[in-house]
Amino acid sequence: MLKRSVKEGRSLTRSFLVSVTQYLCSWMIDFYFAGVIVFYKLAVVEGMSMRALIAYRFIFATACITPLVFIFERQRMGGDLNELNINELQALEAKMDSSLLAIRERKPPLKRLLTMFLGVRNLEERHANLVMNLDQMQWVAWKRLLAFENMGAFLLSAGTKASWWS
Repeated sequence: MLKRSVKEGRSLTRSFLVSVTQYLCSWMIDFYFAGVIVFYKLAVVEGMSMRALIAYRFIFATACITPLVFIFERQRMGGDLNELNINELQALEAKMDSSLLAIRERKPPLKRLLTMFLGVRNLEERHANLVMNLDQMQWVAWKRLLAFENMGAFLLSAGTKASWWS
């Protein structure tokens, strides 16, 4: 990078400072995110609710980003809405319909690929297997209950027969 910038006419010190500044900025961002993660974990360990933590996160993100948007994006505001008329909306609707149709057509082959490579089955098959297993377990439990009742009746009758024989 330094050789290329020297060939383009920049001085070596300026190229070096630019590259060092890029690395320093990336390190500062890494340290910032590491600190945020540490403070999140400390807040959770102290007993703060995750819902409240996420709400505070969104509130502070909105408060920090909104002024930047008004400063840097003020020249572009409303530019995209000028070309939005009824013809554009109809064309957009047609594009969305064709896109959704293409997605629907690609869905079954994707399911087959997932089934083949990952061993993932679709939800209906899983539900059917669970229902079949549940029915089978209920049938086995019913058979065992009947066998237990029959065993009790057999023992009761055997006890009376034994007393009758003696």
